[in-house]
Amino acid sequence: MHGRSIRGVFSKAVLVGFALVLAPAGLAAELHGRLDGMRFVGMFGPDGQPGDRKDTLYFGDGQFWSANCVPCGFSPAIYWVRQAGDEIHFRGEMASPERGMFTYTGIIRGKRLTAKIHWRQERWYWSIDRDFRFEGTLSDGAVTESASRAKVRAESAGPKARDQCGVL
Repeated sequence: MHGRSIRGVFSKAVLVGFALVLAPAGLAAELHGRLDGMRFVGMFGPDGQPGDRKDTLYFGDGQFWSANCVPCGFSPAIYWVRQAGDEIHFRGEMASPERGMFTYTGIIRGKRLTAKIHWRQERWYWSIDRDFRFEGTLSDGAVTESASRAKVRAESAGPKARDQCGVL
């Protein structure tokens, strides 16, 4: 009898453990793509300074992209979200084979999005590590560009785009 109760407690503990592990995964599945169809219009600039460049962040097809970054070769990328009270936190990394990686970490409160952006480009002679910030407001207009079209534009960015990328 004592052996059965230990086995029963152990079985229940295993089931509770699985529930705790799988519950956040289920929540993540519910939230994945939650921002799809949204676009935030605002300003981009060096962290700690007022934004000096207009930018738009798009969310669609489970991916996000920046109007400024796509012409510079940064393709749309998958984003992750989690709900924390009234806030939605998101994270994503847009990569360019030539220009490095932008890592976005952002918070949406109501209709406002604030994101910290870290740019890293490793080179054999020196590496770039710079921090930026984007602050924007949810736009009422529909997202008119798909992630797949933005990806095609990013992949076709040529040497001329390098001059248009400003910080790059």
